[in-house]
Formats: sequence, structure tokens, C-alpha cells
Amino acid sequence: MRLRIVVLLLLIACCLETSAQVDTTRSKSDWFATFSFGTLLGRNTVPSLTLSLLSGVQYGSLHAGVGVGFDPYHDWKTMPVFTSLGFDLLPYKEGVFFLQTYGGFAKAWPFERGDFTPASCEGGYFVHPMIGYRMRQGKIRLHFLVGYKIQRISYYYEGSEGQWGGAPKVSVIQDMERVSIQMAFGLP
Repeated sequence: MRLRIVVLLLLIACCLETSAQVDTTRSKSDWFATFSFGTLLGRNTVPSLTLSLLSGVQYGSLHAGVGVGFDPYHDWKTMPVFTSLGFDLLPYKEGVFFLQTYGGFAKAWPFERGDFTPASCEGGYFVHPMIGYRMRQGKIRLHFLVGYKIQRISYYYEGSEGQWGGAPKVSVIQDMERVSIQMAFGLP
């Protein structure tokens, strides 16, 4: 667990450092890095924290990037690695409304509980479309986002011993769907 935290902190440091390398000869493109946090809300579940770090480039109204995050669910902790694609829709006052989607793969591992212990977990793919509003406060960009996250987890566990002996392996594919509400800080 400590190794994962160290890796996440190193990725944050690398992404924030690359955001300072803006090519001033290009007027339409700009490097950016954002750190977002928020909550995942689902039916019959306890709200959980979501964190992500995204770094990329914006060219005109199109923005694309790569990122990493952390999302706990009821029985699972996931670490998604994803690509992002977004589009600025409508300028409004001091900011802009935009569409953005994340898509990628999340490594998953279970929370340590006595009643739930899978034999193996492969994680799974996810998609996370969002709509948001972005505004600038000095050199910092503030983002407010609402979206819908669909995360798939594949795992298997040892079933109970059958009539003919031996414990069968039971394969499970679980889809977790959550509404996300997030706030992000970005450079530049």
C-alpha cells in the first residue's frame, strides 16, 4: 500500500512539473495539469471519495490527456489509469461549459474483510462521461464537474465444496455504477 502511495505522489509531482513547460510560440495550445476530488454516489451505497490527477494538452476548444486516480467502492479499492478527451461547449461569463470523458483500465483489490476474500482479481475497464464548468482564478483553473462512472471488476473465488469433491472456482463480473460530483484545481 505504501508503494502505491509513493507512486501516486511521484506521478503528481511529474504532472505538476510538466504543466510549467508551456510553449509560448503556440497561441492555440496549452499544457495543463488538474487535481480533482469529489464523491461517488450510488443507490444503496455509502458515498465514497474519488481522486484523480490529469495532465494533457489543450488545442483550441479540444483537450486531451492521461491520468491516474483512486476510487474506493463498498468492497473494492481501484486505481484507474485513463485517457481523457474533452471539448469546450459554451463560454459563459468568466468561464466555459465543457464535456469531458475518461476511459481506461482500473486495477482493483478488495478491502480486507473476513466475509469477502476473492482468490484473484483482474480489475476492469471503466468509462466516465462528465459535464462541467471551468473558470480561471488568477493562475489557477477551477473545475466543477458532474458525471456518471461505470466501473467493471472481474474476479473469481473458491466456491463451496461440491458433491463430487473439490472446490470449484466461481468467476464473477461486477459492474459498479455511480454518479460523480467533483471539483478540480488546474494549472495553468
